[in-house]
Amino acid sequence: MDSASGPWPRRRPSARGLLWAGDMSPLFRHVLHVLLALVLWGASPRIELQATASVLLFFMLFFLFHDALHGALGLSRRANELLMSGSGVVLGVSGHAARRAHLRHHARPFADDDPEGHAAKKGLWAALRAGPSVYLGLRAWGLLHAPAERALQRREWRAVVIFFGALALFPAGRLYVFTALVLHVTMPAWAALLPHQPPRPLLAVATALARRGFLFPALFVTHPLHHQHPKLDTFTLVRRWRTATREPNRYGVSERARQELGPG
Repeated sequence: MDSASGPWPRRRPSARGLLWAGDMSPLFRHVLHVLLALVLWGASPRIELQATASVLLFFMLFFLFHDALHGALGLSRRANELLMSGSGVVLGVSGHAARRAHLRHHARPFADDDPEGHAAKKGLWAALRAGPSVYLGLRAWGLLHAPAERALQRREWRAVVIFFGALALFPAGRLYVFTALVLHVTMPAWAALLPHQPPRPLLAVATALARRGFLFPALFVTHPLHHQHPKLDTFTLVRRWRTATREPNRYGVSERARQELGPG
């Protein structure tokens, strides 16, 4: 027995623990999550499982895309731009239009000129009603507010149409396209309103799941900290939140956690 390991055998890390391992790069961890979801999506024999896998695949891509929007993956500018464009197309948006809108949201959350959050100011039903117009209006909003990127954004939107059209040629692809569109038109609710104003039951469940390493629930417990530290990738933010939390406040995060997260 290796004396350095002590008298007890080393505990083998779980699969989820490996995905959260601190020595992996954020990009590699994202790729593992996306590949796992992709395998489940492609290999699921029943439509119910394919539907679940489609939702999982969308959200794993969403977290990757979101980190690319903020340049939080430690990539070169060129590599980050390509990743943002490519993952955006697979999600169903122009990456550059979405980045422009998302950075406006960070600068002026829930203001009248916040294209992501303004629809959620009046509550859940208002957010759901406005969802389709927010998604369909993103193209025009991006072209208007980023004139220097118009040609690039138009190419990305054309790529979305081509990619989704190709996916629609086979059943699993049609299911993913449907899933992506539903999640896009409801995004003001689940990506803007609920992370900023989570109901207590949702917050309690999300906190418990996030502590156990589940990625999606972390959206609802770390979002205020994300606004303070937008350059931290998803995994680093959640890992530090999990280790630093001691006496949770209404967001499940202690003041010590805020201090240990360091500057954004």
